[in-house]
Amino acid sequence: MNDLVDYVSESGEWAGRNAAEYVSRQYNAAFPKRAGGSESLIELEAEASLLYLVPQRLRLQDVTAKSVLYFRSREERENVSLVVSVDGRRVFSKRYAHVKPPEMERLELDFGEFALTEGAKVTFSLTDQCEKAKSPGKTGRWEQK
Repeated sequence: MNDLVDYVSESGEWAGRNAAEYVSRQYNAAFPKRAGGSESLIELEAEASLLYLVPQRLRLQDVTAKSVLYFRSREERENVSLVVSVDGRRVFSKRYAHVKPPEMERLELDFGEFALTEGAKVTFSLTDQCEKAKSPGKTGRWEQK
């Protein structure tokens, strides 16, 4: 229960900070000469296995700092991995023994490790974990059960 309260407090603080930044960006867009520049956004895409992912965008200039993300699975699942891909290349995964829609999951990621560039496609998905056999098959590779 304490984790849920902590997540609510943390996400409320995060929402307030981002609301203030949003208003600031709106002002900067309305008065570009006063703002002194523009920002590049990277879209974070949640695939069909996820109900949602927050945040949905990152500023390219902020990817060197660790980011906190929240997500919910679309359905109850066991032994899954959250996979992060950049332009189709798998860059991160984390295992979860059990996920279900009512339970929000929290993930802290350092996007600076992924060499993101403007226009990069960043996708998040839940995939089933493959169980490995006790020994390699005839091909010398691990086979799925």
